[in-house]
Amino acid sequence: MSISNSDLSYVVSIKKIMEQHNFMFCYKGKFTHQITKSILNITERKLVTENVEVSIKKKVFNVMVDCLQTICNKNLNDQYNRSSLIMIGKVNTDYIIYSGNIISNDDAISLQDKLTHINLMSKDDLRKMHYNSLSTLDLEKLGETGIGLVEIAKKSGNKLEFNFLTINEEHSYFVLRTLINKA
Repeated sequence: MSISNSDLSYVVSIKKIMEQHNFMFCYKGKFTHQITKSILNITERKLVTENVEVSIKKKVFNVMVDCLQTICNKNLNDQYNRSSLIMIGKVNTDYIIYSGNIISNDDAISLQDKLTHINLMSKDDLRKMHYNSLSTLDLEKLGETGIGLVEIAKKSGNKLEFNFLTINEEHSYFVLRTLINKA
């Protein structure tokens, strides 16, 4: 099978976009335990190679873990899991983690409410909410609590940027952007 010039041009355009946004890692597809582990290993090696400060490396790594858990907890089934996405970029000295996955529109409504509420909270409020959530946590409902989102906001120290793109009457694509400042 030969590769057409349009295919090659498309690859070059993706490469340019990745360079413009300084993406150091992108993955789209099914998230399994093994793939998640590999993504974390690749990210850790990349951060070590770039001599990133330990405190920033820890924040990036921990936020990634929470983003990956959020993706896994919100996935509907294998068909939709194949559209999940994680990307890590760098702007100057700051890191940006993008995650995305397909969720039900019902979940989108409650998730938007949770994210809006989290973004209105102070750092102290986030810490208290995290502590209270852990002390009253029902382990069977762990994925439903939004504790991972609280953790992401707490660890990043920034507001969570998000969007929901309607796919059809039943599903939306949820995108989360998390900024981790070096300073």
